[in-house]
Amino acid sequence: MKSKSAQIKHSYWWLILFFLVLLLRIPLLFEPFTYADEGIYLTLGQALRKGLLLYRDIHDNKPPLLYLIAAFTGSFSLYRLLYFFWGLATIFVFHRLAALFFSKNEKAIIISTSFFAILTSLPMFEGNIANAENFMLLPILAGFYLIFKFLGQANSKAKFSWFWLTAGLLFSIAVLFKVPAFFDFLAALMICLLLIETKTVKTIIFHLFSLIIGFLIPLFSTFVFFGLKQALGQYLTAAFSQNLPYLSSWGDSTVKISSFSLEFIFRFLFLILLLIILFLLRRKLSLVVKVVIVWFFTAVFAALLSTRPYPHYLIQILPSFSLSWGLIFLKRNQVVKIIPLVLLLIFIFIFKFFNFWYYPTWVILRTFMAMP
Repeated sequence: MKSKSAQIKHSYWWLILFFLVLLLRIPLLFEPFTYADEGIYLTLGQALRKGLLLYRDIHDNKPPLLYLIAAFTGSFSLYRLLYFFWGLATIFVFHRLAALFFSKNEKAIIISTSFFAILTSLPMFEGNIANAENFMLLPILAGFYLIFKFLGQANSKAKFSWFWLTAGLLFSIAVLFKVPAFFDFLAALMICLLLIETKTVKTIIFHLFSLIIGFLIPLFSTFVFFGLKQALGQYLTAAFSQNLPYLSSWGDSTVKISSFSLEFIFRFLFLILLLIILFLLRRKLSLVVKVVIVWFFTAVFAALLSTRPYPHYLIQILPSFSLSWGLIFLKRNQVVKIIPLVLLLIFIFIFKFFNFWYYPTWVILRTFMAMP
């Protein structure tokens, strides 16, 4: 009876959350075209439909998957509709990931999923715009889900490697939406290293090898494709190397070393120091705590690569930030309950210090409700 009652409560929670998400996301299906980036994606998509080759015949500075989706949909309304369902699928996969991390802790699963579903749907973070960050979340979350679903559950190395290989494929797909997704892949590699002593070094190397091979397959497939089209140089320049000067370039007055700002270098050194500290403390921290901390700070590093104040950059931080709120309901260690509050303060500091732009959610919803 208790189990049945819990299932009923869980169903009611899903219905309430689904209603709130629909309330926040339905306006994106009716909003007129107002955001220039979506116009760029659809322009390149139309060019692809007419037979032009990306990067050789028409140019932009992102990897190809976003333009392929724009080409597949063919119109602004269908592009937004596909993103609408993509967003719902992303929330569902996050829920399954949270269920893995927090096992039967229903409160932790509910609070973390609710945070993620609502925050990623807010105009505040440009959740109402079909940008690359919003698309790349789904393969990133699916990659982490595969890793932790079969971590310690596989009966053989061969079986285990296939799941790590598939996770690598998913992280690579995320990078083919936008390059900063590489740092989520880096988080997965760092977490692998933190498993040393819970797994043998040989097993860890096996996992890492499988993950890296899976990651390289889609990337090299695109290299082969554009190479056969005699456009490999244009592709590598436009989608990858051209983005290097973009790093930390918002303020030209900052001191730079080899085109990288001191801020960028300090953030990178902090990330390395964090990994060293977590490695030393790996026996004292649970896996979920290590995942949240590593994933959050690698995502922060990625979001601040250019220090540009575009709110959709912060979307990449939301999965780990949302998971951290589930730690409040863990009974084993009272200290970890302060982690979400610390991450919240860091999040607020980032938002204010870098002057991220802000979109008033209530005004946007009120305007939509007033539409004839």
